[in-house]
Amino acid sequence: MDDNYNKVMVNNSDRVVEYDFNIIFAFNCNKIAVNSHNKILVNDYNKISADNYNEIVANNSNEIVADRSSEIVANDYNKIATNSYNKIEVKEKCIITANRENKIIIGNKSIAVSCNESKIKGKIGAWFVLFERDEDDNIVFAKTVKIDGKEIKEDVWYMMKDGNLVECE
Repeated sequence: MDDNYNKVMVNNSDRVVEYDFNIIFAFNCNKIAVNSHNKILVNDYNKISADNYNEIVANNSNEIVADRSSEIVANDYNKIATNSYNKIEVKEKCIITANRENKIIIGNKSIAVSCNESKIKGKIGAWFVLFERDEDDNIVFAKTVKIDGKEIKEDVWYMMKDGNLVECE
């Protein structure tokens, strides 16, 4: 653990508001709001709101809202909403909405929605929606697909480019 970070432990229905450079361990039914450069590990039924440059690891049934350049790893039944430049990985039965230039890895029985220069890959049975916006933020193209292992391959990165779903690195 990084000695430059504050260490905060919360348990059972606590509310936590912290700002920068914290390591937070939370278990069961907590509400957490943080600013930037935090590391957050949560277990079940937590609500997390995080601003910039955070690392979040979540287990079951959490709601996560993160802004820019956050890394999120989540297991089952999580709802995640992010802004730009995030790396998101979920296991299964999760819902993700993300804005621009995210990397999203989804498990089966999950769905992800993202736009402009985001990349998505996942497991068979997952769904994703990719769309593009023009310079005025109007939606100009959208595509919804299910990873079936045939037409849309498992564990292959996809993105929207000029209205087409394309494989990418």
